[in-house]
Amino acid sequence: MPNWVSCTLTVKGKISKVDEFIEENTAIKDGIDQPNTLSFVRVAPCRNTCMDQQKTWGTKWDAYDMSGITTKIDDVEKTVYYDFDTAWSPPTNWLHRASEKYPSLEFSLDYIEGNNFRGFLILKADDETWNENGWEMSENDSLYDVSDEEESEEDIDIHAELIASA
Repeated sequence: MPNWVSCTLTVKGKISKVDEFIEENTAIKDGIDQPNTLSFVRVAPCRNTCMDQQKTWGTKWDAYDMSGITTKIDDVEKTVYYDFDTAWSPPTNWLHRASEKYPSLEFSLDYIEGNNFRGFLILKADDETWNENGWEMSENDSLYDVSDEEESEEDIDIHAELIASA
């Protein structure tokens, strides 16, 4: 039995581009699109082996236990939030491929593994604007330690702004 990683993927951009992403990355079951789902297969097809999927997607299996998607729309932009689980690790390799395929969209992935190992990755056009992971220190900390170096107040403010805007 795998350790599950809880993931929240946020996809943000022009309405038509986000709609294209949603349509092209909906899971298919028995040849029929499954609404409000996400599948890694369409962006990054691979053989149906755990080793190949781990290499291609960064995780053992496709998105699992989807709790649907939430959408926020303004005049020109759309943001969609996917909540799902993955086996053993987050789908970071898949996210890099998705960011390459949809360069106008901003992707952010917030994930936590059962033992409070947490990470956050923001990508646009496969350019990492933020990548952080580590052990969450306590319930009261809004940031988690990723190194032995002390963070400056400026780094903490920047991180808090990135999380708030995601």
